[in-house]
Amino acid sequence: MGLPQLKPKLTETEYLNWENSLIEQRHEFVDGEVFAMTGTRKSHNRVVLNLAPKFDALLRDTPCEVFALDVKVRAVEAKAYLYPGIVVTCPDEALVEDDPLVIDSPKVIVEVASPSTSEYDLMGKFARYRLSPTLMEYVLISADHHDLIVHRKLADGQWVVAEATTPETLELKSIDVKIPFADIFANVAYIAPPLEREPS
Repeated sequence: MGLPQLKPKLTETEYLNWENSLIEQRHEFVDGEVFAMTGTRKSHNRVVLNLAPKFDALLRDTPCEVFALDVKVRAVEAKAYLYPGIVVTCPDEALVEDDPLVIDSPKVIVEVASPSTSEYDLMGKFARYRLSPTLMEYVLISADHHDLIVHRKLADGQWVVAEATTPETLELKSIDVKIPFADIFANVAYIAPPLEREPS
């Protein structure tokens, strides 16, 4: 996410009308401020392209749908519209998704972080996404380091970091999906994380 555009605060309707009129540039909306989205790196794009078809195939005979990259999630309680890497929605029949460009009822959100966005993806975006009553799991992936973290909502509404029951496998209990790391990171170069310096 970039710096906010230098313009007065917008209402949600003004933001949607303005952004929908644009052809290429994507913008996120947070409490009246609009932020230009930066382009994604090749490794980010490859992870999304690896994962989205896997989700789609595994969920094909379910009421759930998978969307990637260019669909916004409306975080109503946070007054925000955000672009996730991948979003899975399994809408209840009572919930009507009335905007073809916006998801109101995410069940799983996947973000692919870069070194420059990982803090914002966790502290900024996840803090807003988690206010959605339908969201059950949030996945933060490091494409460079071939690693990921799953945050899962418990029955009491508390969020925890989920422990993997199968090594090197992404397990999403809310949609009954398991995907090996080998499939997620196929054709993605591994970059070793920097070594931590020992205190002197």
